[in-house]
Amino acid sequence: MKGPKGNIINERDGFTLIELIVTLVVASILGTMLFQFMGVGVTQSGVPLHWLQEEYELSEAIEQITSDYKDAIKGPSFNLANFKSAIETNYSAYIVTAQTKYIDFACTTDCTESGINTDILKVQIEKNDQNMTVLFTQ
Repeated sequence: MKGPKGNIINERDGFTLIELIVTLVVASILGTMLFQFMGVGVTQSGVPLHWLQEEYELSEAIEQITSDYKDAIKGPSFNLANFKSAIETNYSAYIVTAQTKYIDFACTTDCTESGINTDILKVQIEKNDQNMTVLFTQ
């Protein structure tokens, strides 16, 4: 077929159905291979950032508790029992779990948190899978 200027016009404009189907099949196979290769790396890439955020929050809480301890120990009437109750009161809503126990190191094998010696306070805070422990003395 000739056009108005005498040029030959190709009647085939666009792609055939077979070409489109083959392209879609090849693209889907490549996409599946890419997903299998990347897999968990792509879908779980935010987990380390979540862990880092939790660790930062715990570190921030420990820094605040330590700052309160440094301020409290400067006073003439510092009492570790009062500091323990202040931690339990002030920081219970800020973090998920706070354990405050007295610990005794006057043992030979396995030291337990007996609560007998009130000179050393163990503070352990945790949030999900992250935890931090600090020891405070009288």
